[in-house]
Amino acid sequence: MIPPGEFSGGIMFRSKESASLGVLLTQGAAIVWSRHALERARERGVSNLDAERLIRRGRVTGLDIQANGQERWQLAGKDEDGHAFTVVITPIAPDVLVVTVIT
Repeated sequence: MIPPGEFSGGIMFRSKESASLGVLLTQGAAIVWSRHALERARERGVSNLDAERLIRRGRVTGLDIQANGQERWQLAGKDEDGHAFTVVITPIAPDVLVVTVIT
């Protein structure tokens, strides 16, 4: 994981990736769930609504670049009950964000 770049509201975040996520969401990018992410969300008690709210807030907190060059963005936050969780998304430009992991 590449270290975050900026600090805001008690959370370190990556401004470039956060801006890119904002653009994708503004342009109507679809949020698509992998089977793995759905299974992990169910196991960990994370609702799809909480995860999508976190994604739509658009604060990327971590970046991982795969061997093939594909980026994976990590977003960290809390649900309405205050339980921390992370979502990992893979941006498939220009119009799809694939949720790959919930931890």
